[in-house]
Amino acid sequence: MNSPTSTFQDIEFNVINICDFERYKYFLNNINSIFQIIRITFLNIDLCYSSIDLLIDFISRLSNLNSLSVSCLPLLELNISTNETSKFYLLLNNNNIKKVNLEKMVAFEQIQFFIDLCPHIEYLQVGCTSNFNCEMFKRFVLMKEQY
Repeated sequence: MNSPTSTFQDIEFNVINICDFERYKYFLNNINSIFQIIRITFLNIDLCYSSIDLLIDFISRLSNLNSLSVSCLPLLELNISTNETSKFYLLLNNNNIKKVNLEKMVAFEQIQFFIDLCPHIEYLQVGCTSNFNCEMFKRFVLMKEQY
């Protein structure tokens, strides 16, 4: 075969129960060449036991990503490490994520983070806890729509 990418369909990549970011980063570095061959368009990631840095690392490696599903983002985990900050700012303009599903969000700031991270959103689904401020969220979405 001349082109290995022509034999692969779009693929969903699921990442769950990540506790040790450094060990997982080592794993990612070892399989990074696979990300160049396989067209991964959907990332489903559970960040309950991990950091936002892992998400940024994944998105920066998956250039064909157009859908993202994130569950259980701890509120305090919106701080990006210094190492990942430059990747984050590159992602703001270079990702093509259009569909975002956020599960178990507890604060408006979590949703705002993903709306800012994915400026090309066309579809947003949010699962919120009962104490979530829906009015503030609606105002934010309407303000973004005006720009």
